[in-house]
Amino acid sequence: MVSFVDDGSSIPVAPDWIEARLELPFTLRRFEGNMGITNALNVALEKNDAEFILRMDADDRIHPERFKTQLRFMEQNQHVGVCGTGAVRFGQRRDRFDLVAHHDEILVHLLFANPFCHPTVCLRQSAIEGSQYPDEVPQAEDYLFWSMLASRGVQFANIPDQLLAYRVSGANSSVTNKSKRSKRYRAIQQAVFKNLFDDQIAEVLVAGFKNGLHAQLGMASTPGSKWYSKRALLGYTDMIVETAKLRPELFRNEALLTSTLKQQAHLASSKIRVRTLKNYRRFFNTAEPNWFRP
Repeated sequence: MVSFVDDGSSIPVAPDWIEARLELPFTLRRFEGNMGITNALNVALEKNDAEFILRMDADDRIHPERFKTQLRFMEQNQHVGVCGTGAVRFGQRRDRFDLVAHHDEILVHLLFANPFCHPTVCLRQSAIEGSQYPDEVPQAEDYLFWSMLASRGVQFANIPDQLLAYRVSGANSSVTNKSKRSKRYRAIQQAVFKNLFDDQIAEVLVAGFKNGLHAQLGMASTPGSKWYSKRALLGYTDMIVETAKLRPELFRNEALLTSTLKQQAHLASSKIRVRTLKNYRRFFNTAEPNWFRP
């Protein structure tokens, strides 16, 4: 069953158009006005009782074998509740998503970055049953959803193969100015840590969310007016490690946790390294997979 959710698009798709092109049963739910991505996602979850839910956006492109590859992986790995894949961006930005593959790695990266390309995920219904995408931080419903599922012990995985092309446009919700992106990143990280650790968050971490230290560690937005030293970042990651020890059932590999955070701190402490890495991704890490046609 294929479920389409039309969130008040200006050019609605007619059921006859879908039926002429799709040899599978489908449902189409259309909103009169734009209700927002979070609401649309939750409607799709509520109306779906399939064993697996594979998500994508209407303007993305997928590898012909994407669904088959993910379903095979999920059937062979019954412990996995959420499986993403590699992806490339196209449109106003052309590069590849850098993702880690295994559950313990994904959990560590969750502490400072979104570990999935959202439109690539395959969800196991039994693992997410009763869950909904949160709307407490705009345009962060997926990142917060992963932290909620992680706190429940849901197992994660990424298939490294690039099986989706993600369109980036001026209207894309991921494209905002630096100031808004920085403010949103800080709110996201505080919400992620709240989901993982409840109220057991040290004041130094709360301060790190507010003063841009955590944003610099994640290299996901403009940290703020101050650029923190390697020593400051390493001290901060020590506090993250101590906080993670409050959930030993989640963060099982302390050596991996510590080494990954220290490596991230080393990288994020240098403006030159950060800019070099970002420019490399933007200008040189742009090879498109053979199957992709814009």
